[in-house]
This record gives sequence, C-alpha cells and structure tokens, in this order.
Amino acid sequence: MPTICEIELDVECIPPINPETGNPYTDCDSIALPECLEKVTLLEFRYDGGDCANSFNVQDPLIFVCEDYFGGPPAIDEIGAESLIIVTDIKGLGVNYFSGVVPIGGDFKVVNPVSGELLIGNNVNVTIYEGERASENIRQTMVIHTSCSQVTFLKDRYGALLLIAFENESQGLVDCFFDVMYTYSATSLYDFPTTVDTMASIFSGFPPPTNFTDYTPIVGGKPLPPGEKVFLVETDPIEIDLSVRTRYTVFTTIQAVLDVASGFTCRQTDFTNFTAGNIDSRPTSAPSSAPSVQ
Repeated sequence: MPTICEIELDVECIPPINPETGNPYTDCDSIALPECLEKVTLLEFRYDGGDCANSFNVQDPLIFVCEDYFGGPPAIDEIGAESLIIVTDIKGLGVNYFSGVVPIGGDFKVVNPVSGELLIGNNVNVTIYEGERASENIRQTMVIHTSCSQVTFLKDRYGALLLIAFENESQGLVDCFFDVMYTYSATSLYDFPTTVDTMASIFSGFPPPTNFTDYTPIVGGKPLPPGEKVFLVETDPIEIDLSVRTRYTVFTTIQAVLDVASGFTCRQTDFTNFTAGNIDSRPTSAPSSAPSVQ
C-alpha cells in the first residue's frame, strides 16, 4: 500500500457577475464595489452612527458639508440607540425624501415622493436628531451630492451614513451584497481506482449559518478513476457583504478509500481564501455649516 496520499483536492471560488461589465469577475479577490454612473432613482443608506470625522468619500468639500452638534450621533457600538433622520431637498421645495426613526445598524431608502418624479435631486439635506424634531435635538447635519456627477461609490461614508445601494436606469439596482460559490473537484494520482469516503469544509468570515458543511452524504462513494479530475459538488450561493472588508476562508478535508478490503484510506486537505470589500482610504474633511431644523 502507498505511504503518501496522492489525492489532489481542488476547491475553487466562483466569482459573481460584475454589474459594470456584465461578465464574471476574474476571481473572488477582484470583486470591487462599483461606481454610480448616472442620476439615481433610489439610494439606500445604513445608519452606522458616529461623527463627521468618519466620512470617507471623494465629493468636493465645497459640496459635501457635515457638522456635528452636542457630540454628534450615537456611536456604532451603542446597540439599541436610534435617531430620527430626515432627508429633504435643498431648494426649499418641501420634498421629503425620507423621514423616520432608524436604529444603529438599520437601513433606510431615499426616494422621490413626488408623483411622476423618479429622480432624486442633485443634492439633499440630511438632519439627524436625538429625540423629536427640534433644533436642540440636532446631532448632525449634512449636504450630500446625490446625482452621481460627483464620483460616488458603494460604501462611501457620509458622517453617520454608509451608502449600501443605488439604482438608476442603466445600472439597475446595485448593492453591497454579492453571491459567491465554491466548486469541489478531486484527482487520484494512483494507478488504481479509489473511492471518496468523506469530505467536509469549515468556512470562516461568511455570515451564519455558513460555518461547517459535511458533504459526505453527497460525495461519499464517488469513484476517482486514475488520473481523472472528478467534479464532486458545488455549494449554494453564499452572500458576502462588501460594505465590510473581510477575509473569507474555506478549509476542506477529503478522505478516500484506497483498499476496501483493508480499509486503508488517504486523507488530503485544501485551504483557499480571498479578501473582498473596499478599503476605507478616501478621507473627507467636515466643513462647518449652521444648524437649522429640516
């Protein structure tokens, strides 16, 4: 019987479609957050909390304006905290794009409420309150450019708000959430037939419940002819969130039976990983503006 395991295991990450090109990304490491290319009909933000110093975007500082009051909004780790957020037009036309109480970590959508109007104005006012709408309760005010004529990417940060989705006519709905899949194949380098016995993977970085998967019920008993690469299984789509830069890893162990009579087995492992999500590297200063009730 052989003393060295000569089973090759190949676990490959299958990247999603690039919404900008319509073709798959080259690999899972190349997944990037797309740029918004034209005027939008929807913007979706996540309320992460925090002050204006957290801003990361490349909007002209003469256009993007952010100011904190009384310590600013609650921090991201203040679980259970919530704020009243109001988003309006800056021309005084009375257009209310969003108004509601949002918890830390919660999402909200900015859309045009005017009948027959789909596009959001070029710029909006954002006011974040602690408690009811009143001047003494203002914690943060912003002017944000929203037509995408200024360079705008998913995951851009505006004070306490993180951009996680946009929608327009040419690009459709684009968000921070992408699906990847993994394929599993094995090759026997022996000159005699072998059989898959067990296989399982440990996942790290992915959202629950993707942490451990036993593929034995699917692949157990599959033959591995000499020198032939055999496709074993493909995972269901696994959602990753590019709003947070994360390292995703998959550690897999396969065991193959070489001699049924003696029960002699060969065990091999594979470790694959990729890192995805834009790095926060675009700081923007927070120029002052006078508070006003929106």
